[in-house]
Amino acid sequence: MCTCHLCWRWHDNGRRARGQALRRKDQVLPRAIGMSRPVLGGLVGRSAEWVKAVETGRLQTPRLPMLLRIAHALGIEDLAELTGNSHAVPVRVFAGTAHAALAAVRAALTDYQLSSTAAPPRLPHLQARLDRAWAIRHASPDHRTQVGALLPDLIRDAHRAIAAYEGEERREARRLLAGVYHLTDMYVAYQPAPELVWLVADRAMTQAREADDPLAVGGSAWALVSALRDSGRWAEAVSVAHDAAKLLEPYLADDWLAMWGALQFEVAYTLARRGRHGDAALLGPRGPGRAPAARRLPAHPDLLRTGCHARARGDVGRGAAAARRGATRRGQARP
Repeated sequence: MCTCHLCWRWHDNGRRARGQALRRKDQVLPRAIGMSRPVLGGLVGRSAEWVKAVETGRLQTPRLPMLLRIAHALGIEDLAELTGNSHAVPVRVFAGTAHAALAAVRAALTDYQLSSTAAPPRLPHLQARLDRAWAIRHASPDHRTQVGALLPDLIRDAHRAIAAYEGEERREARRLLAGVYHLTDMYVAYQPAPELVWLVADRAMTQAREADDPLAVGGSAWALVSALRDSGRWAEAVSVAHDAAKLLEPYLADDWLAMWGALQFEVAYTLARRGRHGDAALLGPRGPGRAPAARRLPAHPDLLRTGCHARARGDVGRGAAAARRGATRRGQARP
């Protein structure tokens, strides 16, 4: 039996004991049994050494976002069970409740259809459905419910397309599946399901690379950077965004500028979140050395974020239009 102190003791009949937290004076979290430090650390994006340091008090009590992730990893519904506080603090108060469609989206993501005999979707039809879902995501005030209803069938049909087509058609199917994962990321990112965020981000990058599509790789990197940053993996987040932006640089004459800008913004935002404000100003999308491409980005930060967000999430027209509006406001026509 493992001796990790961050997991809770379980009764033989499967019920979690809610008794006293077995704490030493220098511990900030309860003693527990049932999950190893490396496993728990992996689930919350930290090392086994970090888990031990928190247990023994070498590190201070984690901030609320990390406590929520630990609680989710351990299946704990009351933060008091982690902190030892006698006052009940339901996790759902801070983490939020799951959307009604989350279970169906999760089931679609893990439905491998190994013996499916259903006819594969036509790729143009799949593209049209994906475009419609993105339009809803951008325009509908109730987009979470509407997109959540569309995603399960989109995910399953895109999976089937990969298995059904060959050659260039399979490459196109992979590009479409990466786009479906990008949309799925926008849904699961706001759900109490961090494991799905990682699953979707990793799958999107895999499909984009298999499709050999730099723009799809850029969109996948955009999602992956957020997951890395929220896990405290700052250097990796900057590296992924920087490398993906460099991959796009030969194509900036095309309609890919806003994606490049989105990734440059992610570099700056990640550095700023880390407290490296000087580096953020230097390496951001409008920092020194970014000309001439940076001069074509919107001058106002809100315009940049709007254009980048739209383009990074699959809306070519809206992202490009935002970039052009920014250039026009500065009196510079986009080349």
